[in-house]
Amino acid sequence: MAQTLKGQLIDAMDDKLFLDHTLSLETLSKKLNTDRYSLSQVINQEFNKNFYEFINDYRIEECIAYIDKNPSQTESITDMIYESGFNNKVSFYKAFKKRKKVTPAQYIKSLNG
Repeated sequence: MAQTLKGQLIDAMDDKLFLDHTLSLETLSKKLNTDRYSLSQVINQEFNKNFYEFINDYRIEECIAYIDKNPSQTESITDMIYESGFNNKVSFYKAFKKRKKVTPAQYIKSLNG
């Protein structure tokens, strides 16, 4: 059952459900026809992350892909933050720095070097 749910979860992320800024463990579990506990357990055991770490990884990767394609369009980063599913800048910057070890501005500067 865990492997089936893991597959459904990956498919849901491939469909970019993480872009929904209202996404919660509850709403995602309903979309996957399971309960919160089972979904949380699969995320913890299969990915070694909690729900928010898991979702934010996908959101940050979406932002990185956007930045990599458009390194000179820094003025649209604020839009990108919200379009990638984050609710606010603070959460985005914290998640970005945790994963990339640099701020978004430093990352962009390294691309434009």
